Amino acid sequence: MNTKLHRTWAEVSLSALEQNVAIARERIGEACRLMAVVKADAYGHGAVPVARHFSELGADAFGVASLDEAMTLREAGIHRPILILGYTPPDCAPVLMEHKLTQTVYDAGMARAFSRAAQGSSQRLKIHVKADTGMSRLGLVWDAARTAEEIREIYRLPGLEPEGLFTHLACSECVDDPFTNEQLARFERLRAGLAAEGVEFPICHCANSGAVINYQGAHLDMVRAGLLLYGIAPGPCERPLRPAMRLCSVVSQVKEVSAGATVSYNRTFTAPASMRLAVIAAGYADGYPRILSNRARVRIGQAFAPIVGNICMDMFVVDVTHLPEVQAGDTVTLFGVPELPAGELAELAGTISYEILCSVGKRVPREYA
Repeated sequence: MNTKLHRTWAEVSLSALEQNVAIARERIGEACRLMAVVKADAYGHGAVPVARHFSELGADAFGVASLDEAMTLREAGIHRPILILGYTPPDCAPVLMEHKLTQTVYDAGMARAFSRAAQGSSQRLKIHVKADTGMSRLGLVWDAARTAEEIREIYRLPGLEPEGLFTHLACSECVDDPFTNEQLARFERLRAGLAAEGVEFPICHCANSGAVINYQGAHLDMVRAGLLLYGIAPGPCERPLRPAMRLCSVVSQVKEVSAGATVSYNRTFTAPASMRLAVIAAGYADGYPRILSNRARVRIGQAFAPIVGNICMDMFVVDVTHLPEVQAGDTVTLFGVPELPAGELAELAGTISYEILCSVGKRVPREYA
């Protein structure tokens, strides 16, 4: 792809993805499966090319949020196991089985509906049962005895192949967090109690990215690695991860303004003196948050320039008074280098790095190298 044809683009480093996968493998060992989570368009990095690369690197499975995300991978020729982590209508069971997709089941009524929809087929629908050990999102509501009884019921339903049992951790980015330890203890008691009754699952998994790094005891049969594969650590990490995405744009125009000139919509910035301003060809329609107005900075060459005025849909303005060499056509880094990580923007925006990555818009082309 020729970036000269584009006003704003994202560079995705395949070598960074490879390095991050290697670090995950070091943490979990070869006996533990690695599920690469590629939901939300691989956290904004591009689900199909990223999943293909993860396949080449030996990822054992993929995690997605929805049936349409799973079908995108299957239609692209990606054949590794895919777990749908979110809701799928039970009447889609034939589609799931046809394309060898695995569905998360998180309540008994849903499981019975999938069982009815799957019966009559020559194959069984693979499912992973999710227990809510404290996240209070999807999952069988936690009550030790009741949860175990529901899982036993689901396990015996016709038409289903109960391959996995899992939970999700709420605070795994925190080292030695009491609530995380309690979630893990609940899950282990559940798993062991079921196994003692002959209700066994080939794949038990608890660990998201934070737990891959911070909770070795949570690795079990498989981990679900997301953010760390894209080069951002959810908490302290001994090995340096490499951010895989660099978001870039260009300088559209450079102009001089006089003292007292106001900048952009709502005139939220007033020039205190004569200034040299550069207009950048990116905006909130590209996923660069408007809340960064008058807060964030960009890198042009090896120097930084602060944003002045409100960020617009397709452009914003930075102060380059101190950078006389800047001119139209220069490349601008919005985030994705060590000196300007996505986390810096997230902190300024009052959010998390996940949202910064996932917000990069569809009209922003991705380059892979």
